[in-house]
Amino acid sequence: MIPESPAEIRAVLAERGLAPRKRLGQSFLADRNLRDAIVTAGAIPPGEQVLEVGPGLGMLTRGLLDAGAKVLAVELDRGLAAFLREALSAEPGFVLIEGDVLEEKKIRADALAVLRDGFRVVANLPYSAATPFVAALARLPAPPGRTVVMVQLEVARRIAAVPGERDYGPLSVLTGLRGVARIEREIGGRVFVPPVKVRSALLSIEFSRSGRNEALLGERAARDAFRHRRKAVRRSLISSGHEEETVERALRTAGVQFGVRPEVVAPGEFVLIGQVLFRES
Repeated sequence: MIPESPAEIRAVLAERGLAPRKRLGQSFLADRNLRDAIVTAGAIPPGEQVLEVGPGLGMLTRGLLDAGAKVLAVELDRGLAAFLREALSAEPGFVLIEGDVLEEKKIRADALAVLRDGFRVVANLPYSAATPFVAALARLPAPPGRTVVMVQLEVARRIAAVPGERDYGPLSVLTGLRGVARIEREIGGRVFVPPVKVRSALLSIEFSRSGRNEALLGERAARDAFRHRRKAVRRSLISSGHEEETVERALRTAGVQFGVRPEVVAPGEFVLIGQVLFRES
């Protein structure tokens, strides 16, 4: 049976000799109302394939299956994976992969093979996996049509930030070029077992299947520009190893003033900058 309350979660963990691993950023969702809200936000058509990363003890998994989704769950923790195999062995719509969802910063090939006909992502992401996982999704040739994930609030702000905001950076540029990210709600720490001290957020991303090459180019230029965040964009790019003349040509092409800081440069402007920087590098 899938545990759905704090007491049930603690009982299953104790019975199987399991414990949340801080190194992996593990915390178990323990609020049915929030679980149902996450499933609803996923807007999952019956029979849709859903990728869930870090299913833990399966509370969200159970909700997704009950909503009619076919769930591909990827769980790194061996003990949790063993529990899920037993608890959900009778579910025809459930597939489990044990291991890391990422291989060399890319979504693992066997997961993509299952998801080849299109998919959505709905997950309570382990804190340690959130940033590289969302970035890997945004780099896919065919990203999910909709992604709804619970992540640390700080990470959600970096993903959804727009030019001029404090949290704007390369990840914001990448996701902004591939889709639209929005923080749906902020979440306190008591909905987890064990409770967490930081705030979380429910984040939605509507990805587009177009613009991948531009997004990769814009992200690459943004990484160089933000490497020296306190410097003006011209000086930062030069400090990152680009020739002064090329940098100035790139900024003129993008219509970006030499003295502004990277955080005010729009995603589309980073694409134009990258087209000059890396064509001539």
